[in-house]
Amino acid sequence: MVWKAIVDHIQTRLVKGPIQSSLDLGCGYGDFSRHLKAKQKTAIDLEDLSEYQASDVRFLQSSTSSLGDLEIDELDLCFASNLLEHLSKEEGEDLLRWVWSKLRPGGRILLLQPNFRYCYRNYFDDYTHKTIYTDEGLSGFLQSLGFEVEIRKPRYLPFSMRGSLLPKTYFLTRTYLEMGSPLLGAQMLIGGIKTS
Repeated sequence: MVWKAIVDHIQTRLVKGPIQSSLDLGCGYGDFSRHLKAKQKTAIDLEDLSEYQASDVRFLQSSTSSLGDLEIDELDLCFASNLLEHLSKEEGEDLLRWVWSKLRPGGRILLLQPNFRYCYRNYFDDYTHKTIYTDEGLSGFLQSLGFEVEIRKPRYLPFSMRGSLLPKTYFLTRTYLEMGSPLLGAQMLIGGIKTS
């Protein structure tokens, strides 16, 4: 129910309007796409997690370095959760440039990931983390690639949902997000729009 609350909050408060086509990068078990209202939904992950995706989601197995081989139409929305920090800065830049090329004018990218500013003590407890980002740095990174930053929530969610004090019900999670995530927030939500 937590992911349903997150997606509903994003779709009703932050990214308003109909979504024709979406892409979930590093989709994992498909929690984002499962709850998103969009006509065409595509999800990509390095591992074959197709069996966990909702029936209306097209799943593609791919690494971030081989995305250029995939047929992806113009997108209204691209979402990635906890992905960029696992890539080198160069890999991240290549990925964001690829996303830019797939977004239609007015299309958006949403990045949900740890904000080093608020979780520096345990950021590298995950040994697969390669690159650090803060809300300021990630916003600047997107701007340098031509995105206009329209969403900047430095403390959107706790650093980890496991063991967090964030309530696990839809209503309480939604209330937490509506309050501006005042406590425990260490994951940021940064959104950019392709303006041309």
